Amino acid sequence: VESIGPRGMVLQQAVGAIVDIPFVLCGCLTCVCPWRTKAVVLKCRDSTTSVDTRRLEAFWQLVSTLQDFVCLFMLLLLLLAPWRLCLAVRDLCEKRDGADDGPLLVLGHHCWFSFLDAVMVLAFVLVTPSWRCAQLPWPCRGAPVTGEGLS
Repeated sequence: VESIGPRGMVLQQAVGAIVDIPFVLCGCLTCVCPWRTKAVVLKCRDSTTSVDTRRLEAFWQLVSTLQDFVCLFMLLLLLLAPWRLCLAVRDLCEKRDGADDGPLLVLGHHCWFSFLDAVMVLAFVLVTPSWRCAQLPWPCRGAPVTGEGLS
């Protein structure tokens, strides 16, 4: 290994600092989620890990933080469909114990089916009156409403 002079050391440190800037930003953005920040801090404080491993950990924790926000948004959407929210929470608790599906996939599945549930309910509401109007108990009996008898 050749020894590098003082200029080479300064240049090496400058390039390393420039390369570190995006990963430092990733680590700072990860601070939004305290449970993700803990993992980054523990990995960065460990003196046995390489610089590349630390950078990779900061990047993946940022990706996981973004995934957490998407999951939170999906959970908020599932508040509109409480029957699906109960199922999603149950599946998340079951999947937490070492399953292949991540929370994003589980919540995406339930959001998709809650959307389909809403479409089916809307279709039912729109279709039902057309064939049941003739059996209504009030005088209209499905006939067009005219101005007579209304007062």
